[in-house]
Amino acid sequence: MSELTQCNYCTLQRMRAETKKNNERVVLIKAKEIQGLGGMDIYVLPKGEKQLKKKYFRGWFMAIGNSCEC
Repeated sequence: MSELTQCNYCTLQRMRAETKKNNERVVLIKAKEIQGLGGMDIYVLPKGEKQLKKKYFRGWFMAIGNSCEC
């Protein structure tokens, strides 16, 4: 990871803070195994929305640590 890049943990915390301000929520879903990669798909859902749709997809993380790794 570059020295100028935030770790996945910090990026996720920032996303959660932003979505809370906008009355949205972050949903983490285990990604499908593609070429041996797992990881987590990140969705940001508006208040009241329950279905995961492609337009709510925000990214993919291979791993998310338990604390900052920056």
